[in-house]
Amino acid sequence: MLPHGELNVDVLKNWVCFNNFKKTNKFFGEKISIIIALASKNVEEHRLAVLDINKYLKNNDFETKLEKIKNYIELIKFLKSLSVEGDSNENSRY
Repeated sequence: MLPHGELNVDVLKNWVCFNNFKKTNKFFGEKISIIIALASKNVEEHRLAVLDINKYLKNNDFETKLEKIKNYIELIKFLKSLSVEGDSNENSRY
């Protein structure tokens, strides 16, 4: 599930936020443990970011590995490892 709102013309910088909960939570009737939030400067940037996230979510290990991350430093290392594996766009939008 990917709930979202309208793009905001006041967004000054592309931004992504990962929230990883210790326990699952109910969200719109579904149990979740991870929330990925985006802020995008324009429609095209937003579309490309959603496509990138979708590509990662198709990898069965992505969500499992993301759930094990305990802090910001581990998250950065994990995201950089995706870059090294060639799965990430060199011109990252976020």
